[in-house]
Amino acid sequence: MGDLVPAPQIYIWGGRIKEDRLTLPRPSGNKFLRHQVDVYPTLAMANDDPNLDTAFPALLDAIMETLRTTPIGIVITDPVTGGTSQLQNVGEEMSVDYATPQALADQAMLLFNGLITVIVDEFVIG
Repeated sequence: MGDLVPAPQIYIWGGRIKEDRLTLPRPSGNKFLRHQVDVYPTLAMANDDPNLDTAFPALLDAIMETLRTTPIGIVITDPVTGGTSQLQNVGEEMSVDYATPQALADQAMLLFNGLITVIVDEFVIG
């Protein structure tokens, strides 16, 4: 397998945030943040693996189930500012994209790549 890791790899990037500031209290006000978090799963498999057709979709399902059952309403503290916020939505809205598997150089392995975009809503307490 060369440099490939035989287990799935998952990369997470919180790339986009929309902020709505609630007017009061001044000067800081409370804020509602909508994060679009990108989850990039990748899996390399032998092209003769008997689970080739189901392994990657099952991985996507498992990731989504984990996100869907994440506890919400938890108050968290920013380690830098000390400010507090509350996660109000994790995994209620998700979308999935995945491409056709790509054959690797030796043609004995296929590489599966996907993207799960999950919405995370956060209420920042002024």
